[in-house]
Parts: sequence; structure tokens; C-alpha cells
Amino acid sequence: MNLLDKENIAEAIIEYINNSNNPALFAGAGVGIRAGSLSWKDFILYLADIANNYHSLSSELIRDRAKSGNFLEAAIESVSNQ
Repeated sequence: MNLLDKENIAEAIIEYINNSNNPALFAGAGVGIRAGSLSWKDFILYLADIANNYHSLSSELIRDRAKSGNFLEAAIESVSNQ
């Protein structure tokens, strides 16, 4: 049996949901993007736009960190100056 076979994965998900008291499924960013959500980078840049309305230095720091690919630090900056 191939555990990565899509039918086996689907069956495992259905069984887990049916047999769990509090089921949760983490699907990852790719699923969200296909559903129309923002990518991680686009979301961070959106936060920078919002931050610019309140604290321009934070907005600049968020953008700089996002440009360098450091999205976690950019996200932390977005909440550290509230």
C-alpha cells in the first residue's frame, strides 16, 4: 500500500474527521492560494500597507524584511509596535 496515494490520503482524512472529537486539518498555503487567499508574501505586504497608516517606520521595516525573504520577522514587526 502506498501511503502517499491520493485515494489512501482521502480515506485517512475522512476516517480521521469521522472518528475525532475535535478534528482539524492544516492544508498549507498552496490550498489557500488556490482558494483565492493571499500568499504569505502578499499578506505581509498588505500588513505593511496597513501599518503605514499608523507607523511609517514599522511599515518600512516590514517591507525591508519581506524583500529579503524574512517573512517571520516581518510578521513579528507588524505586531510589535501596537
